[in-house]
Amino acid sequence: MNANRPAPRPVDADRLLWIRERMRRVPGIHFIEGTQGPDAVIAGTGITVWEVVEMDRSVGHRRAELVQALDWLTEEQLDAAFRYYAAYPEEVDQAIADNERACLELLAETSRHPA
Repeated sequence: MNANRPAPRPVDADRLLWIRERMRRVPGIHFIEGTQGPDAVIAGTGITVWEVVEMDRSVGHRRAELVQALDWLTEEQLDAAFRYYAAYPEEVDQAIADNERACLELLAETSRHPA
C-alpha cells in the first residue's frame, strides 16, 4: 500500500458506521457509491466534495467566483463541502489525485488509439 494514501475505506457494517460518523460530524454531507467506495457529496446534489475543492482551487480560492461558477449551490451547501474538507483533507486530496490520474490515463489511452 502507498504510504501517501489514506487508510482503505471500510466495507459492510463498518462502512455504515464510517459513513454515519462522517455525516454526523459534517451535516449537509451525504454519500454515494463511487468507483472506489463511498464518495462524500453535498446533500441533495450529486456534486462531490472533491469537485468543489478542485473548482475552488481553479478559481484561485476566490469565493465570489466559486459561487458564480456553482450558482445552483447555496452558500450553506458550499460551506458543508469546505467543512468536510477541513475535517478530512487527506481523503479529499486523494480523491482529487485519483481523478487526475484517471484522466491522464484516459488521455494516454485515447492518444494511442484515436477514433
